[in-house]
Amino acid sequence: MHLNIKDGKVWLQHHSTERRVAHELVAMGIDQQDIVLRFQYPTMWQYTDFAPA
Repeated sequence: MHLNIKDGKVWLQHHSTERRVAHELVAMGIDQQDIVLRFQYPTMWQYTDFAPA
């Protein structure tokens, strides 16, 4: 797993576990619009509830 904080958002760069890390971050109080699922193709970002970038 590889996370960065960039421009005030949490960027989930690489995800190789079965844990739902983004959802765990939301449960800890981080807004979905502050989490970027970078490991997905940019064309897929529009189909999630998370930040596009």
